[in-house]
Amino acid sequence: MSAFASPHADVVRMGDEVKARLAAIAPRLPGDMKIAPYWDQTTLIVDSQASLRDAILVGALLAIAVIFFFLRDLRMTAAAAIVVPSAMADPPCSRSPPLGKR
Repeated sequence: MSAFASPHADVVRMGDEVKARLAAIAPRLPGDMKIAPYWDQTTLIVDSQASLRDAILVGALLAIAVIFFFLRDLRMTAAAAIVVPSAMADPPCSRSPPLGKR
């Protein structure tokens, strides 16, 4: 059996649902039949998300350390550590109307 997600679907949630349904079906199968996964892409996705999270945290900590190294002021470093991520999270260009709607 193959299960494919539609575009923009949550592949990890779909994979969890497929695993749950297969686990529910498994007791009703004949004794010599077994269900085994061949390729599970959800583990790659979850591991990639964890690696990305770790890389972002390490990058943020290194950026704060570099800022502190140059400024040598804990208050200014704390201010930069707060302002820079919030500015990156919501850039002004993301709030502008689309080109055709001006």
